[in-house]
Amino acid sequence: MKKLVLLSSALLVLTATAASAQMNLSWNNCIGVGTAAMNKNYICDGSANGTPHKAVMSFKNPVAMAHFVGVQAVIDIQTSAPILPDFWRRGVGECAEGDVIFPGSLSGLGNASCQNPWAGANSGGGYDYTSGFGGAGRARIRIVFARDTETSTVYGTHYLAGSVELDTNKDVDSGFGVCTGCQVPACLVLNSVELFQTAGSLPVDEYHISTVDQRNWITWQGGDPSCVAATPTQNRTWGSVKSLYR
Repeated sequence: MKKLVLLSSALLVLTATAASAQMNLSWNNCIGVGTAAMNKNYICDGSANGTPHKAVMSFKNPVAMAHFVGVQAVIDIQTSAPILPDFWRRGVGECAEGDVIFPGSLSGLGNASCQNPWAGANSGGGYDYTSGFGGAGRARIRIVFARDTETSTVYGTHYLAGSVELDTNKDVDSGFGVCTGCQVPACLVLNSVELFQTAGSLPVDEYHISTVDQRNWITWQGGDPSCVAATPTQNRTWGSVKSLYR
């Protein structure tokens, strides 16, 4: 009987998750907060070097979590060029290596309508950048972000997931060469967000989000939003943050 009750509870949670688990992506801040924007235009003149552009991820909480510890997410980049420009080649050994910063600073991000679940703890994470993933004109960023202590979250609340910072170094030659393609339009799509509780938490310790709240994409230089439908499907084989808490 006890197992039946637990199974029924788990099914109710998963039903609630499917109905309410949603994600957002915006420039500058959480969607709907302050200077949050859909598109980012940049003149590509070196004026933003050292002041990274922030792609801010957020999520609607699928269920009250008493043991929240981290997130994992996938962002796909689709450019209008047939071959990914050097400006978007930001992997190890590539032209713009080092121009992705994650975790980015959360200072000034969020407000009462987009709460920060990372406050009050030490946090850390990392990313993997793959140029050409899903097509010659594409790239993929996979990120993981975690806090060192548990915190509780509230069902249905909008939370800040993290900030991926994209710098523009080498958009002009400052003595270190140029990564061409800064002016090429592009579209960035948040394909999935996974939320983690401490391993073993009931009824489940992992929640996968692939549905959209307001918008899960942003554009660069007026990129075509139709690229959202063209991005490859999410890849969930890149390890799991919950292994850190076993």
